[in-house]
Amino acid sequence: MRRALLLILLLAVPASAAVEDFTTYDTVADPGSDLTITSNRVTYTKMSRAADTWVYDDKGAAYFDGDFVHRLKICITAADNTGVSCPWVLATANNNTPRWLTTTTYLVAYMTDDLFVGLRNKGSGDGADTSVPLDLDTVYWVQIERDDDAGASSAGQIVVYITTGAYHGQAGATAVDTITIDLSSQVDYRYVGVTGYSGGNVAYSISGYTEDLDLDPSMEPPAEPEPPAKATAPSPADGAIDVDLDSLLTWTASGETYDVWFAAGEIPSLVASDWQYSYFDPVLSYGTSYAWRIDVNDANGTTTGDVWTFRTKPEPEPEPEPEPEPEPEPEILIGWQKTRQWYERLPAWTKGPPIWRQDSPAWRRR
Repeated sequence: MRRALLLILLLAVPASAAVEDFTTYDTVADPGSDLTITSNRVTYTKMSRAADTWVYDDKGAAYFDGDFVHRLKICITAADNTGVSCPWVLATANNNTPRWLTTTTYLVAYMTDDLFVGLRNKGSGDGADTSVPLDLDTVYWVQIERDDDAGASSAGQIVVYITTGAYHGQAGATAVDTITIDLSSQVDYRYVGVTGYSGGNVAYSISGYTEDLDLDPSMEPPAEPEPPAKATAPSPADGAIDVDLDSLLTWTASGETYDVWFAAGEIPSLVASDWQYSYFDPVLSYGTSYAWRIDVNDANGTTTGDVWTFRTKPEPEPEPEPEPEPEPEPEILIGWQKTRQWYERLPAWTKGPPIWRQDSPAWRRR
């Protein structure tokens, strides 16, 4: 059987200009030695649901009034059955039992099959409860805003933003959920603190902490969405020469889509919009200079890229025609037989003693 966890946070109005120092709070009761108090954190360990345990500060009558914004971090590390705590208490009077106060507004976290956090309002007798799921051992960044004139009856409205990583509106915040409750009457508060639940089965306990309670946070404007980063690592590299005609254009970027700009010359033209790949296959010609750029698109906008250039390799020289083979030289008849035949064919009156060439064979005659 799954056990139920109940965690109550009571809302407050900003009055100080920095994170609260819990070691300066004027009233502490810890009969079960369940609390560990440091300047920015109150930790409760196996605090009984029935424990009369609290840390609170009297800020003065009607100290918390009108509109407010509060911030704090909460984490529930363990709970059994219906263990309960009030890690952030707001009240108009102090009777040390905040769950029974009729002028109370609070967050409540509890375990059934899963951990939940809800918003309840007793400050105007509404008793409303709205819940969203959470996880154990997770630090939640809680921002609570009260608009004193909003709501269905114009008596006020409280909105709770639950995030992780950062507060609502800050860079790095991941939204978990938002809780909204309309108030039926306006209430000004005096006490703020952290307490036990002071009621229920003594055997049920809870562990966790509240830290960095800020009653007057500086409300920086919501972070502007970051546009995507520029495309980098172009290939061909910027200024490359002798680029092959079958080269692809490639780049590195984290966009959802890309606008591809490309042209011969110095000024690229748009050739593809919302291109879904980080490469593009252009038509290239020999000995030509090209310019190109990549614009990166995502849900936050478009980032214009740098213009890159390259030049393709020159057209190769044509291969020379082969030279014709030389005609063979006529055979020179040197040798005894051929020379003798020539000699014998001469007219008789031209014949004299035979004269042989010096390069005739060794048997040549003189």
